[in-house]
Amino acid sequence: MIGRFARRIHAEDEGLTLIELMLVVIIIAVLAGVIAVNLNGVVANAKLNSMKGTLSGMQTAVDTFAANKDGKYPTAAGTGPAAISAAAADNNGKTFVESYVHNLPSTVCADWGVTCSAGAPSWSVSANGKAYFTDGAATPNYWYLPTSVTAAGTTTAP
Repeated sequence: MIGRFARRIHAEDEGLTLIELMLVVIIIAVLAGVIAVNLNGVVANAKLNSMKGTLSGMQTAVDTFAANKDGKYPTAAGTGPAAISAAAADNNGKTFVESYVHNLPSTVCADWGVTCSAGAPSWSVSANGKAYFTDGAATPNYWYLPTSVTAAGTTTAP
Protein backbone atom coordinates (compact mmCIF):
# COMPACT_ATOMS: atom_id res chain seq x y z
CA MET A 1 0.00 0.00 0.00
CA ILE A 2 2.76 2.45 0.92
CA GLY A 3 4.67 1.53 -2.22
CA ARG A 4 1.71 2.50 -4.44
CA PHE A 5 1.32 5.85 -2.66
CA ALA A 6 5.04 6.61 -3.01
CA ARG A 7 4.95 5.79 -6.73
CA ARG A 8 1.93 8.03 -7.20
CA ILE A 9 3.71 11.01 -5.57
CA HIS A 10 6.78 10.59 -7.79
CA ALA A 11 4.66 10.22 -10.90
CA GLU A 12 2.95 13.58 -10.29
CA ASP A 13 6.21 15.38 -9.40
CA GLU A 14 7.10 17.12 -12.66
CA GLY A 15 9.09 20.16 -11.38
CA LEU A 16 8.83 23.76 -12.57
CA THR A 17 7.96 24.69 -16.11
CA LEU A 18 10.14 27.13 -18.02
CA ILE A 19 7.53 29.90 -17.63
CA GLU A 20 7.38 29.42 -13.86
CA LEU A 21 11.15 29.47 -13.61
CA MET A 22 11.36 32.67 -15.68
CA LEU A 23 8.75 34.34 -13.44
CA VAL A 24 10.80 33.49 -10.34
CA VAL A 25 13.95 34.93 -11.95
CA ILE A 26 12.09 38.13 -12.97
CA ILE A 27 10.71 38.60 -9.44
CA ILE A 28 14.19 38.17 -7.95
CA ALA A 29 15.64 40.68 -10.46
CA VAL A 30 12.95 43.27 -9.63
CA LEU A 31 13.58 42.88 -5.89
CA ALA A 32 17.34 43.19 -6.41
CA GLY A 33 16.82 46.37 -8.45
CA VAL A 34 14.64 47.94 -5.75
CA ILE A 35 17.19 47.11 -3.07
CA ALA A 36 20.09 48.49 -5.14
CA VAL A 37 18.29 51.80 -5.73
CA ASN A 38 17.54 52.17 -2.02
CA LEU A 39 21.14 51.38 -1.04
CA ASN A 40 22.47 54.30 -3.12
CA GLY A 41 20.50 56.73 -0.94
CA VAL A 42 21.70 55.04 2.23
CA VAL A 43 25.36 55.33 1.19
CA ALA A 44 25.02 59.02 0.27
CA ASN A 45 23.24 59.73 3.55
CA ALA A 46 25.93 57.88 5.50
CA LYS A 47 28.65 59.98 3.84
CA LEU A 48 26.82 63.20 4.70
CA ASN A 49 26.32 62.07 8.30
CA SER A 50 30.03 61.23 8.48
CA MET A 51 30.88 64.77 7.37
CA LYS A 52 28.44 66.23 9.91
CA GLY A 53 29.98 64.17 12.69
CA THR A 54 33.50 65.17 11.73
CA LEU A 55 32.58 68.86 11.52
CA SER A 56 30.80 68.63 14.87
CA GLY A 57 33.88 67.08 16.48
CA MET A 58 36.14 69.74 14.99
CA GLN A 59 33.84 72.51 16.22
CA THR A 60 33.86 71.06 19.74
CA ALA A 61 37.66 70.87 19.70
CA VAL A 62 37.97 74.47 18.42
CA ASP A 63 35.55 75.74 21.10
CA THR A 64 37.37 73.90 23.88
CA PHE A 65 40.76 75.15 22.67
CA ALA A 66 39.49 78.75 22.53
CA ALA A 67 38.17 78.46 26.09
CA ASN A 68 41.68 77.52 27.24
CA LYS A 69 43.46 80.15 25.12
CA ASP A 70 41.73 83.43 26.07
CA GLY A 71 39.30 83.13 23.15
CA LYS A 72 41.98 82.60 20.50
CA TYR A 73 41.61 79.88 17.90
CA PRO A 74 44.02 77.06 16.96
CA THR A 75 45.50 78.93 14.01
CA ALA A 76 48.98 80.37 13.51
CA ALA A 77 47.87 83.89 14.48
CA GLY A 78 45.13 82.81 16.90
CA THR A 79 42.52 84.53 14.76
CA GLY A 80 40.51 83.52 11.72
CA PRO A 81 39.82 82.97 8.99
CA ALA A 82 42.88 80.78 8.80
CA ALA A 83 43.92 77.17 8.51
CA ILE A 84 43.98 75.16 11.72
CA SER A 85 47.50 74.69 13.02
CA ALA A 86 48.15 71.31 14.61
CA ALA A 87 50.96 72.87 16.68
CA ALA A 88 48.84 75.70 18.16
CA ALA A 89 49.21 75.62 21.95
CA ASP A 90 46.77 76.74 24.64
CA ASN A 91 47.67 78.64 27.85
CA ASN A 92 48.79 75.37 29.48
CA GLY A 93 51.14 74.47 26.62
CA LYS A 94 48.85 71.72 25.28
CA THR A 95 48.82 71.49 21.49
CA PHE A 96 45.60 71.33 19.47
CA VAL A 97 46.48 67.96 17.97
CA GLU A 98 47.11 65.51 20.78
CA SER A 99 45.16 67.38 23.48
CA TYR A 100 41.97 68.42 21.67
CA VAL A 101 41.88 66.04 18.71
CA HIS A 102 44.03 62.95 18.28
CA ASN A 103 44.80 64.00 14.72
CA LEU A 104 43.28 66.27 12.13
CA PRO A 105 40.54 64.30 10.35
CA SER A 106 41.08 63.12 6.83
CA THR A 107 40.30 65.58 4.06
CA VAL A 108 39.52 62.93 1.45
CA CYS A 109 36.56 64.45 -0.38
CA ALA A 110 35.37 61.14 -1.83
CA ASP A 111 34.81 59.83 1.71
CA TRP A 112 32.03 62.40 2.10
CA GLY A 113 30.70 62.35 -1.45
CA VAL A 114 31.80 65.91 -2.24
CA THR A 115 33.76 67.23 -5.19
CA CYS A 116 37.02 68.98 -4.39
CA SER A 117 38.85 71.49 -6.56
CA ALA A 118 42.51 71.26 -7.40
CA GLY A 119 44.69 72.05 -4.44
CA ALA A 120 44.96 70.73 -0.93
CA PRO A 121 41.71 70.44 1.06
CA SER A 122 42.10 71.69 4.63
CA TRP A 123 40.45 72.47 7.96
CA SER A 124 40.10 76.12 8.94
CA VAL A 125 38.49 78.43 11.50
CA SER A 126 36.43 81.50 10.58
CA ALA A 127 36.80 84.94 12.19
CA ASN A 128 33.93 84.12 14.54
CA GLY A 129 35.22 80.68 15.53
CA LYS A 130 33.35 78.33 13.22
CA ALA A 131 35.26 75.27 12.04
CA TYR A 132 34.97 74.60 8.33
CA PHE A 133 36.33 72.42 5.57
CA THR A 134 37.65 74.04 2.42
CA ASP A 135 37.81 71.99 -0.75
CA GLY A 136 41.28 73.11 -1.82
CA ALA A 137 40.28 76.22 -3.76
CA ALA A 138 40.61 78.34 -0.58
CA THR A 139 36.83 78.89 -0.61
CA PRO A 140 35.02 77.81 2.56
CA ASN A 141 32.68 75.08 1.42
CA TYR A 142 31.33 73.21 4.40
CA TRP A 143 30.58 74.82 7.75
CA TYR A 144 29.58 73.14 10.96
CA LEU A 145 25.97 73.93 11.86
CA PRO A 146 23.98 72.26 14.65
CA THR A 147 21.57 70.54 12.26
CA SER A 148 23.10 70.65 8.79
CA VAL A 149 26.04 71.29 6.52
CA THR A 150 25.93 74.24 4.13
CA ALA A 151 26.76 73.67 0.51
CA ALA A 152 29.54 74.96 -1.72
CA GLY A 153 30.08 78.65 -2.30
CA THR A 154 29.54 79.93 1.23
CA THR A 155 31.99 82.74 1.95
CA THR A 156 30.85 83.93 5.37
CA ALA A 157 30.40 81.95 8.54
CA PRO A 158 26.88 81.44 9.86
